[in-house]
Amino acid sequence: RKEKNRISSGHLTVPNVQALAQTWNESGEQVPERYVRTEQAGEEEVVASCAIPIVDLGRLLDPQWSEEELRNLGSACQLGFFQLINHGVPDEVIHDMRRDITEFFKLPLETKKVHAQLPDSVEGYGQAFVLSETQKLDWADMIYLMLRPTESRNMRFWPAQPPSLRDSVDRYSTAAANIVSCLLRFMAADMGVEPERLQEMFAGQPQNMRVSYYPPCRQAGKVIGLSPHTDACALTLLLHVNDVQGLQIRRDDGKWLVVDPLDGALIVSIGDTFEILSNGRYRSVEHRAMVHPDKERISAAMFHMPFAGRRRSTTSMAHAKTGRSLPVPNVQALAQTWNGSTEEVPERFVRTEEVCAEEVVAGCALPVVDLGRLLDPRTSEEEIANLGSACQQWGFFQLINHGVPDELILDVRRDIVEFFKLPLEAKKAYAQLPESGLEGYGQAFVFSETQKLDWSDMIYLMLRPKESRDMRFWPAQPPSFRSTVDRYSAEAARVVSCLLRFMAADMGLEQPESLFQVFRGQPQTMKVTYYPPCTQAGKVLGLSPHTDACGLTLLLHVNDVQGLQMRTDDGKWLAVEPLDGAFIVNIGDILEILSNGRYRSVEHRVVVNPNKERIAAAMFHQVCPDTTVGPLPEVAKGDAGPRFKSVSHADFMKRFFSTKLDGRRSHLDHYRI
Repeated sequence: RKEKNRISSGHLTVPNVQALAQTWNESGEQVPERYVRTEQAGEEEVVASCAIPIVDLGRLLDPQWSEEELRNLGSACQLGFFQLINHGVPDEVIHDMRRDITEFFKLPLETKKVHAQLPDSVEGYGQAFVLSETQKLDWADMIYLMLRPTESRNMRFWPAQPPSLRDSVDRYSTAAANIVSCLLRFMAADMGVEPERLQEMFAGQPQNMRVSYYPPCRQAGKVIGLSPHTDACALTLLLHVNDVQGLQIRRDDGKWLVVDPLDGALIVSIGDTFEILSNGRYRSVEHRAMVHPDKERISAAMFHMPFAGRRRSTTSMAHAKTGRSLPVPNVQALAQTWNGSTEEVPERFVRTEEVCAEEVVAGCALPVVDLGRLLDPRTSEEEIANLGSACQQWGFFQLINHGVPDELILDVRRDIVEFFKLPLEAKKAYAQLPESGLEGYGQAFVFSETQKLDWSDMIYLMLRPKESRDMRFWPAQPPSFRSTVDRYSAEAARVVSCLLRFMAADMGLEQPESLFQVFRGQPQTMKVTYYPPCTQAGKVLGLSPHTDACGLTLLLHVNDVQGLQMRTDDGKWLAVEPLDGAFIVNIGDILEILSNGRYRSVEHRVVVNPNKERIAAAMFHQVCPDTTVGPLPEVAKGDAGPRFKSVSHADFMKRFFSTKLDGRRSHLDHYRI
């Protein structure tokens, strides 16, 4: 019977404290001896609750206040703890996180034990750092999960109850990583170092989470919820799941200071690693958790660590920095005034020769690939043949049963539409900067004052790896935009990872890892394009004919207005009719080269509607920046030799942009052998 409520701690087995408290608190017995910590809990002086320094992330991101708030951040880091407000984590994400964690600890013990720690592992449900049979114990249980990089996740430890917990943790993990990425940038500025040097150390943003449950104890003065310690990581973000205090930090005089958390704030603490990185400027401060005599306390700590492997010199998404454009009129604003007039289309937008001189074939459905059938062992082989045919013959296909939740697609569409409804001045807060290249709100590939212009505006964002994100360009309105895009980014990356696996099979690769290695880190950017209506639509182009330089593109139609056209072999344009709920997937230049020409990167363009706006979101999936772009050796060998030259990714992108500058539509011929 004594063993019934015992689970593995990853070290030695100890009693489950929640179960112990439920029976013991109703008895008249003394606290079990192994939990008695009177010397520590009762004899050290505690200072009345006090608010620790407050740092405002909104002010850090605001150029008007950033310098002043940066000094505040530096001062707080030298103390070792601060409360972070205006952090940008949506209220609904925090609400869902708190709800699902609370519900998990309400589950029966046997249900929670499904996710119990295994021997020699701290991950899972149990306790931590129990190394001897005589060791004093903390009055707490916990669940510990590895969150990032996502491939480190072991889903056997991720609770399936409540059903929404996994999604809630994933969304909160992303939000916490975004915050830390921002903080690292400003900490680098405070320390006077290049932000890239610091962010490189955190490549992949390794992140673990410990959720601690502290049951009430009617003899609270005799126990400790969490023993005094410092965090070995670099930065910790602590979320109070309920409103019960308990965190205390050690002052220089040895007294304990009770932390009084602000509603909605996150508690941020400096870890041992960051104290070392900062050469002692920032402080890792000892802290502990106490328990309440009548109420449970729950908190979730997110530990952020440096990258554990070798440090790589990654100029991630460097191509986006290269494609700098000249400023041009905002087309949405122009259309709002011009469409109501009787004037001719402004001369720089007139493309009559291109639009009207080439034949357009009536709408036709592209090949359809079913990801559900690819994943089903019973139909996978047949569907791989279908996928290969689509990639080889068309270069475009529609992907159905892709597994991206309907509600997420609804959220993406809603937030993108709401962004483009904002006043121009509100959108211009995220405008491209001279040093940012493509990234931000504006237009792309405008290199001369006489160049013909596309009838569209766009916002371009770097999404993955997450440390490449520059939150200056991520709209804060509507409030859910950032969270929605982040969730959609993760889903798109998952879909592409699946497709690459099956493409490797279609290409006959015995080692699919050779293809995955090229796409390691899953670099990803997004371009959301807004095409205003034009009453003289036959004179303008929404997006000039081009091929995509990336590996693979996933296109989401944000509304139901058509406009995409692809070039057929006979030079005609085929109007694409998107299926409801499907993604349009197209092969990019790099994947044509990797496949040694088996897959085709096809020229395409966008025309506009005379009466309706069109909005589309393209997710570009790139290769790792330090890779060599060339035919995969195993494919080239099967084709009796390479059909393309190999080149560094950096040089490949330079030629791509020079091609844009010269007005040419494709640059692949340069690499053909």
